[in-house]
Amino acid sequence: MPDRFHAWLLWLGDPAPHGSAPAAPLDDEDLERLAVEGDRHRVSPAIARNIRRVTAERGLAAVLRASNPEAAVAAMLERLDFGVAHLVGRAELLRAMQQALLERLAATGVSAAVLKGSSFADRLYPDPALRPFDDIDLMLPDEEFPAARAVLTELGYRHVPQTSGRHAGHYAEEKWAHPVLGTSPVELHWDLVNSPKLRRRVSLDFAQLERFGMADGRPTAGALLYIAAIHAAAGHGFDRLQQIFDMVQAARGAAGPIDRDALERLAAETGGGLALRSALVIAGRLTGDPAMRALAAAVVRDRRTRGLARVFGRSPILTAHNSQRSRHAWRRQLYRELLVRLS
Repeated sequence: MPDRFHAWLLWLGDPAPHGSAPAAPLDDEDLERLAVEGDRHRVSPAIARNIRRVTAERGLAAVLRASNPEAAVAAMLERLDFGVAHLVGRAELLRAMQQALLERLAATGVSAAVLKGSSFADRLYPDPALRPFDDIDLMLPDEEFPAARAVLTELGYRHVPQTSGRHAGHYAEEKWAHPVLGTSPVELHWDLVNSPKLRRRVSLDFAQLERFGMADGRPTAGALLYIAAIHAAAGHGFDRLQQIFDMVQAARGAAGPIDRDALERLAAETGGGLALRSALVIAGRLTGDPAMRALAAAVVRDRRTRGLARVFGRSPILTAHNSQRSRHAWRRQLYRELLVRLS
């Protein structure tokens, strides 16, 4: 079970928390950690809202053990609100840029699917402000990249060559800089999986998404869950709680009911069955969310998946942004290596 601090981090970071808040009250040091780690995990908007709600419902004394809880909570919320305003403001600016870019691409005949970002915020969260995002991720058919590059250049974006990393130039994405928003606010993807090593086993491109995971011109509810799971497992090794809650919200049916048969077919066609199943188990064990646990129980039928999820555990996620990160890095590395070998 998570310790007191992490129990609160998980409960407060949930955009729609289930069950009661943790019983053991926080202390002043916990508040400082919540502000820091909540921002790094990109769940600070939910923390700010939930701390207001729980203190109103239970009273400050039941939530915080401190000599002056009113002042401590007020200072924390002021800090959180400042950070949330920055995150939400950037996301809104990215939305405007994305809309202009999508309109120009469509006028040029370029097909594009929005990955993560505003797609998750709008369809998986009760309020889009609860799901901030840092960039615009678009997936395109391979043959339409030249036209897309021309559009970006015309709109003032600048291509940022990949010059670092073991597989520089082969990470299934292109980064484009903007004069206002920095070095890579736009990423063009020809595959959801960036790692060339893992992409030999797990691969989702535009044609596959369109064929197996689209309806009415946008990803299905099941495809949103699949994208979130592959992004978390294969892309980032679960290094933010935001990735976990993307999955949880999808499992709760926020974007509509999950067609399990279609979800499993999408995973089978793209090689991501093990990544999907292990991600469901990891998210279910970490959050204890009933909908996520029920979905994992329905989809996961093999011991290998549960063993892989057990190898990863909870610690690499909960310590991803504190001083204990290096202590659990081996679990993340082993998980990724086993995912490559077993997929």
